[in-house]
Amino acid sequence: MTSPLRLAQDNTGAQILLNATQQIEAWSNMRLNLSKTVVIDIDGGSGEVDPPQLTYNQQPVKVFQATESCRHLGFWATPNGDMAITKHRVLAKTQEVLGLLTHHPLETKIAKELFQSMAVSVFRFSVAQVRWSQA
Repeated sequence: MTSPLRLAQDNTGAQILLNATQQIEAWSNMRLNLSKTVVIDIDGGSGEVDPPQLTYNQQPVKVFQATESCRHLGFWATPNGDMAITKHRVLAKTQEVLGLLTHHPLETKIAKELFQSMAVSVFRFSVAQVRWSQA
C-alpha cells in the first residue's frame, strides 16, 4: 500500500492519522511500506520547534528536514516546494542519454526516436509540476 499525502497541524494530529492508517491496514490486510513513508515538516527548519517524532507500528517514521528533497508522485522537491533537484535530475538524465547516443552508429531517425523514448520519459511526471524556462 502506498502512503497517500496526509496533512496534520501538529505532531498529535499526525500521530492520530498514522494510528488510523494502522487500523485501515489491519482491516484491509494491505501493508504500508514504511521505507517509503516519511514525515515532511512543511514549515520546518526554523530550529524553534523540535522535529516531529512519529511512530508507525512502534517504529519511528523518517523525518525529512526542510532542505532535503524527497520523491513524491514522480518528482523531487523539498518540503517547502523547491524543485531544483528535479530540474537537476532531468538535465543529468538528458546529458546521460545524449552521451550514450553521441558516438552510436544509429541512423538519425532511429537515434532521435531512441532519445525521445529515453530522455523525454524523465519529464512525464514533473513537466506539469515544475516551472521550466524556455532554455
